[in-house]
Amino acid sequence: MTQALSNDKKVVLSTAQTAKEIRNGLKGKHSGVKFSVICKAGSITISWEGGPSKKTVEQLVKIFEGSCVELSGGIDLIKGSKDLVEHQGMLVDFGVDYIFCKRTLSDEDLVKVAKYVCDRHGRVAPSIERLRTRNYSYEISEQVERLANETDIDDLSGLGTS
Repeated sequence: MTQALSNDKKVVLSTAQTAKEIRNGLKGKHSGVKFSVICKAGSITISWEGGPSKKTVEQLVKIFEGSCVELSGGIDLIKGSKDLVEHQGMLVDFGVDYIFCKRTLSDEDLVKVAKYVCDRHGRVAPSIERLRTRNYSYEISEQVERLANETDIDDLSGLGTS
């Protein structure tokens, strides 16, 4: 961002401008990973293969998201635009309601995760075709998906070793 800001003004970015900021931030933190950052209808979808976990990327980009859901007393409250965010020395409204993150794993890495989970349960890991279509045990499927989303690619090589 190159706009200057006085103390009494704010910068309002479009979804496309916010996507550019997200792309630059992700590239700076994870230079070896190719991220796809797509804008549509006030939201941004980020997708990538391998690299950092979904959880890691969500933590990096949550500052850019304007809407959120709060759970209080069993009632979901949808908040509108959040307060301005200090970013690069400016007060910024990023103009994005929601950011969705979708990480995929290579066949090799998905098999590593499935083998690790299945070994822990005394089961045989399903084929890659069954893994990709989720045509296997629901319990194992949920654990594979959770571990795949929470594990950085660099940590997958350590699965199954002590």
